[in-house]
Parts: sequence; C-alpha cells; structure tokens
Amino acid sequence: FGFMPAQYQRVLDADFSSFHTPGEYQLQVPGLGASYPFYIVDGPAMAFARTYAQGMYNQRCGTAKTIPYTRFVDGADHTAPASIPDGTSTYANATMLLASNAQVPMGQTAPELTSFTNGLYPYVDTGMLDEADGHHDAGDYSKYLMDSGYLIHTLVFAADNFPGVGALDNLGIPESGDGKSDVLQEAKWEADFAAKMQDGDGLFFYLVYPRARAYENDVLPSHGDPQIVWPKNTYASAAATAALAEIASSPRFKMQFPSDAARYLQVAKKGWTAIQAALAAHGQQSAYQFIYQDDAYLHDDMIAWAASSLFAATGDATYQQALTQWYADPTDMSKYHWGWWGMWRGWGCATRSYAFAARSGRLKASQLDATYLKKCETEITGVGDDQLSWATRSAYGTSLPVPTKVTDQAGWYYSGTQAFDLAVAYQIKPKAAYIGALLTNIGYEGGANPVNISYVSGLGWQRPREMVSQFFQNDRHRLPPTGIDYGNAVTGYMYLAPYASVNEGWGFAAIVAVAAQTPPASQSWTAKQGTITTPATGKVGKAMTVTLSPPAGVDLTNARVTWEAAGQEPWVGGSSFTFTPPVKGPVWIDCEATLPDGRRVIAANNSGLTIN
Repeated sequence: FGFMPAQYQRVLDADFSSFHTPGEYQLQVPGLGASYPFYIVDGPAMAFARTYAQGMYNQRCGTAKTIPYTRFVDGADHTAPASIPDGTSTYANATMLLASNAQVPMGQTAPELTSFTNGLYPYVDTGMLDEADGHHDAGDYSKYLMDSGYLIHTLVFAADNFPGVGALDNLGIPESGDGKSDVLQEAKWEADFAAKMQDGDGLFFYLVYPRARAYENDVLPSHGDPQIVWPKNTYASAAATAALAEIASSPRFKMQFPSDAARYLQVAKKGWTAIQAALAAHGQQSAYQFIYQDDAYLHDDMIAWAASSLFAATGDATYQQALTQWYADPTDMSKYHWGWWGMWRGWGCATRSYAFAARSGRLKASQLDATYLKKCETEITGVGDDQLSWATRSAYGTSLPVPTKVTDQAGWYYSGTQAFDLAVAYQIKPKAAYIGALLTNIGYEGGANPVNISYVSGLGWQRPREMVSQFFQNDRHRLPPTGIDYGNAVTGYMYLAPYASVNEGWGFAAIVAVAAQTPPASQSWTAKQGTITTPATGKVGKAMTVTLSPPAGVDLTNARVTWEAAGQEPWVGGSSFTFTPPVKGPVWIDCEATLPDGRRVIAANNSGLTIN
C-alpha cells in the first residue's frame, strides 16, 4: 500500500478468531490507548439485521410508529389521498419544481416535460388517489417508483435466494411472530404502494410529492402537506412492472400471500402491455421523457428488467425474446455506468432475475437459455470480484471503487450497497473471500472506519447527530431514528445524507444473508416494551436516577441502553440513568435497550415525572 497517504499506513487488523468465550472485551495497546468495549458473541450479524429492520419500519409511510417497535413515535402520516392533476389544476410550486428539473438527456427525442399536463401520457384517472403504504425516501415525504422497484427487488431477492432469509420471523417488526416472512412482509408494504400507483392506462405515476412546495421541512410527517402524483413515464412504469412481477412470482410469497401475488402479477402484465403500447406509438427512444432522477440509459435498463422478471414469473418466451432485444449481452461493458460500474440499476436487476430464475424455484433450468444464463453468472461474479478487489485495496475493507478514489470525489457511497453484490456473487461462486469482504463493508458502516463513527443510526458508541429526515428535524430527540444508514464517505465537511428506501434495502438484504446463518436466526422474538421507574418528583439542579425494568423473560445484563430525556444529552450505558434536570416542569424520558443480538426493549415515561 505504498501509494496510500501516510494516515493509512499504520492501520492494523486485530484477529479475534481464536477467542471462543462469549463476553464483552476491550482492546488495549500500550502507547496508543484502549478501544471501546465490544462483544464477541454469535449475535452481531443479527444485531445489524434487526437494526436495519427497525429502520425500515421507521421509514414506513401511512402508519403510526409506536412502542414497542420504536421509541421514535409519530402518528400515521400522509394518509390523505394525493391529488391527480387535470387540465385546470394550478400547482404553481410543484410545477416550478418539475420544470426546474426538466432536461433532455442524450438519446431522448421526446419533448421536455415541463408541466403536469404536457407529457406524452395524459392522466387517465381523476380526482384523488390513495397512496398510503410504501417507505419514504430521504426526507420522509417523497416516494419514487424507481426506488420502490429497487427496494422490492432487493428484499424479495434476499428472501428467495439467500439461505434462511425468507424464514426469518423474529426481526422485531409488527409482523414478527406471525409465521410469515418478515423480509417479504416489508417488501409487501412497498409493493402495495407501487400497485396503487398504476393509472388507468397501465402506466405508473412517477412520484408522490408535496403539492405546494419542494420540502416539508417544518412539520412532523404525521402533519405533512397535501400531496400530488407526478406524471407517468416509461422508466418508472417499467421499474414498477418489474418489481411487482418479481414479488408476485416469489414461491414463498405465493404460498403466504396467494391473492396478493395474483393481483400483483396482473398489475405487472398490464404495465408491460402499456409500455409496449407507448413504444409502438412513439418509438423506442421517443417514448421516453425525463422527469426527475432517471439515468443515462433512458428506459432501456428498466424495460430489460421488466422483461426478465416477467419471463421468470411466467415462463413465456415472449418476455425472454424482449429481454435479449433490450439486453443482448449481460457482459457488455457499454452498459457499465461511467465505463466501469457493472450491473448498474436495471441492468443489474435484470441480470439477477434471470440468473436466479431457476435457483429460486420460479422456472425449470431447461426453460433458460444456457448461453445467456452463463453470461449472467459471469457478470454477477465479475462484479463481485470488483467489489472484493476494492475492499482489499482499502485499509478498512470497504469497497470504495478505485476509479472513485482517482477522481478524489465521493458521494452517495454506502458500504452496505457494495456488500449486496458480494452476497449475490457468493450464491454463484461460494468464495470465502466474498463473505469476508461483505463483513468488512458492513463493519465499516458499523464503526470500523477512520472516525470510529457508526453510519447506521442506533448502533455503536459514537453516532452522527444530523440527518436529512423530516421526522428528526422536528422531533424532540437529539438522536435520529434507529436503523437509518448514512453516506459513508464524503470529500469535505457536509451532511451525511441517508437515502433510506434504496440504500437501506441493499444493506439490509446483504446483512440478513449472513445473519440467517447464525444461531440467533432461530430465536423466537417479538418486540417487547419495558418500564421506566422514576422518583415521584425531582428538583432543578439535583441529580436523580431512573431505571429501566425489562419485560418478563428478558435479561438486560449485557444490554447497552440508549437514554434520552428532556434537556439532556443522549447517553449510552446500562439500565440506570442519572441526570440533573435543568428546568421545572414535566420531563419526558425514553430509552432503547439493545442486546448483543439486536433484540430491543423500548420504554418511555412521558408524563409520570415533574420537576419542581
């Protein structure tokens, strides 16, 4: 590593593989100092998985967030139907935002879309649309169909193809313990939203967004603005079509939710028919209109993904023919983003869907084109090798791409996203090094990084305090909601932005691949509520102690408890919390006890203590 800057030349790895006695440890190095305490137990992978699961719950739209599933309580949000624009609608601010993002990317021959009514695909349905469900993107108010598609894909893929993941029913979400897959039920929450976003012509609305301004920055999500659905395009429509076909054809999902699976597949088929009609009416390139955050491949990669997913769902050779038309060679480097990033966006989803069509039980191996299948497998392991190479060239084992380092720029980088490609590659070629790199990537997010800060909220001794979150900006807590991942690398002093519904899904899917192989995966667990015991009263300026009592059957001896209270700095420690009230009046207190395997006990005392 002689080419690395000096600060990376004395990074040392400590190997604890010879330690087999469970317990809490601390590393002390003479002349350097001591580490934070850490556990050597069977539970860390499950701790990450359950933390991500709570993050997914915290990002849900259309439902109240409650104890014992989270201490970041809020009422149901954005439950009012969203407006469907018509020719008389005057949404000035929303229209300005749409127009300000309009542009014609290279290859697009359709006219710019600069208002809600000059798109190629006029609104068919009228009035209001029920758009509840789904998961919020960054900010707690917007929901993009392309991101819905990616989230459904990653969760369903993990449940179908990573051993043991589909059977997990103990992650601590409200559905845990019901005998059905937690991971698939989180995907279903998103799929129910995506299916609602289909207009009468079969295409899908691109986005749900505040109706009268760009950002809801001054209210809790439960008091959010009236919303509007943005126009349709073939890109978002193909993403929703692909994802709904994928969840509809999941063998486990079909068994556990047969009527929903059948409904999703019909919605997906209708979406495909609508896309074909758009292509026939306008041409392959002219059928696409840029709206907001599409990529350099117009709608090509998304349509390829839709074809791949529908083929896997139905076995209809028509879809396979369409796939090879749109994506003739999965190893074609002209489809690499920036010329070096393989399996980019829809291309990657299409490749995975085909490569695992038989492995997941959707199709028989004889139904697949052996040559095309081999190319898909080669691409998957090739991208896995890229991620592995980048991890080995990092002193901290995170797969920050070398081409990114060359530019000395980084943004929207998440180690968990990189880890997903490694987990997928391992299913094709079970190379131990893939799992090693997956773990170092997840470890980097968890705090094994140059600044010793966890980039997954709710984990670690040191945690970021700032987050792009409407809830966090308006809530009483000083710590952000648990389970949200932050950008892992930046090139200057700036906020570390989360992008929950996409990057959250990649990281969650990657770590459950490992967690499902550990002993805690077989635990029976549903979220539990504890009790905070306080003195009857307190006095300003006088220290007082409050205590968390666990529910029956839960031992908090090895738990780390995060405490927050009115006017206090957050504190991570044991089951008792001592603080000094600064002012008179009622005091709220809440806490979250985390066991080494990620099981959580949450408690709150919102009105039982008054300071005199």
